[in-house]
Amino acid sequence: MSTLSGTDVRTDDSYVAGMERLVDAVRDLAGARGLDDVVEIVRHAAREIAAADGATFVLRDNGRCHYVDEDAIAPLWSGHKFPMEQCISGWAMLNAQQVVIPDIYVDDRIPHDAYRPTFVRSLTMTPVRAAESVAAIGVYWASNHEATATERRLLQALADSTAVAMENVRVLAELEERRAFEARKREEWLQACLHITRDLLDGTASDPLPGIAEQARWVAGADTTHVLLLTADGAEVEIAVAAGELAIQRPGERYPLGKTYSGLVVETGQPVQVDNAQTENRGAVAHSLVSAPIGPLLVVPMIAAGRTRGTMVMTRQAGEATFDEVDVDQATAFANHAAIALEFADARQALDELALREERDRIARDLHDDVIQRLFAAGMSLQGLLGTLGDGPGAERLDRSIVDIEKTVAGIRSAIYRMRTPLGLGNAGLRDRVLEVLGEVTPLLEAAPAVRFEGALDVMADTDLVEDVVTVLREALTNVAKHAKASHTWVEISYLPGARELVVEVTDDGVGLGEPARRSGTANLAERARRRRGTCVFTSPTPGSEAGTSLRWAVPVD
Repeated sequence: MSTLSGTDVRTDDSYVAGMERLVDAVRDLAGARGLDDVVEIVRHAAREIAAADGATFVLRDNGRCHYVDEDAIAPLWSGHKFPMEQCISGWAMLNAQQVVIPDIYVDDRIPHDAYRPTFVRSLTMTPVRAAESVAAIGVYWASNHEATATERRLLQALADSTAVAMENVRVLAELEERRAFEARKREEWLQACLHITRDLLDGTASDPLPGIAEQARWVAGADTTHVLLLTADGAEVEIAVAAGELAIQRPGERYPLGKTYSGLVVETGQPVQVDNAQTENRGAVAHSLVSAPIGPLLVVPMIAAGRTRGTMVMTRQAGEATFDEVDVDQATAFANHAAIALEFADARQALDELALREERDRIARDLHDDVIQRLFAAGMSLQGLLGTLGDGPGAERLDRSIVDIEKTVAGIRSAIYRMRTPLGLGNAGLRDRVLEVLGEVTPLLEAAPAVRFEGALDVMADTDLVEDVVTVLREALTNVAKHAKASHTWVEISYLPGARELVVEVTDDGVGLGEPARRSGTANLAERARRRRGTCVFTSPTPGSEAGTSLRWAVPVD
């Protein structure tokens, strides 16, 4: 026998067994993944360590003691809940003290009526965690027994290990919850990207920006989202769309990048997350776009094909949670996806307009090459017949018919020009300007010129080059009207990206311009070509030739 204290008498074998069981329990608790695991380990270990007839695991639950589970020779209180002030486990937790009761019927802290149906005659109750206990471990004997000091220390060590295990379980649960939350967020951002892609591919969204802004606002949990697109010169951003009840709608309004968050994002290509935009000078523009005080702010770049299209600005009201790392990472990826969607939408719109223009050009060519020629031939036949009729009512009616045919031809030509005007472009492109010149000069010619366009002319952004083309064409057609005496004129404007050359060709079937007119008429055109490292070739008709004058003005396009 080994005497440890006045009442601490256990054989060496039982002490060693208790220590070994405690070590096993501590090892098992280290691997516990949930509260159920902790309860299962502790209820068995506590009974074995104390050589008791029963053990319970009691959880503190909103002012009540919840007897979660037990290991005993007969049923105790598993699954029941009692007010903390009315049971000994509650006393132990409230006072953060281990309780040893050799005889339950002589202790006023014990609710005797609850114990009479049980085998319990003595007990020890150990709180789990001294500061603000979260649980308690009870062990019970069917006979009067006062726990030894060793038993008490072993039970306290088990309670301390249980406290650590429960904290680990809580941290693990928070981590799992965080991972699940982040996974849900990533899935929501992915679904938002897929939603944009689906709308673009099925053609249901003529303007993808409103959907992009609303999707970003909803997934990010933001109060407002603004999409700001860079202007052509890159010095300003323009409000394209806004989403959210608190968003102030100012589409088309522009702001200099200057000292703004959008300017910083465009400059660095990196997102900016601000906890409280109210304290930052760069947040002035963002404040002006929202009808309530803003706190957290997130600005992400919209980058596609190595080019920054603009920024996406998301805000939350003052006092709300900041945007976390998942928001920043996923919103950045979403904004880049949105930028690609805009590139796709622009390309599809250009293709649609090109297809419609080609169809209208085809119809115009059919009208010019078939209908007008038939009417012209009919008019010539009627004029020949008119010469054989002499004067009289029949001749007058025939003459009026000829005039009607000429008016019809003129109306069809006007319709052709209208069909060849650009399809809703905000700024006049090269085709627009060419058709304007034809409209101005046609009244001076014998007949409306036949015009042909080839290539992607309206995507040219060099306004100075467009002005040169307009000047060259106007001067060439004016010379034809003044000097060539031509019956027909042909105009062809072509731009083939592969050749990287813009060509203007004007040809007529007249007698030529004459030497003085030729020199004065081509000097300015040649100078404009020279300034652009191009060529200006002027060909006059040879005596007896049926060919007229031709001008070929060609310049390289960088």
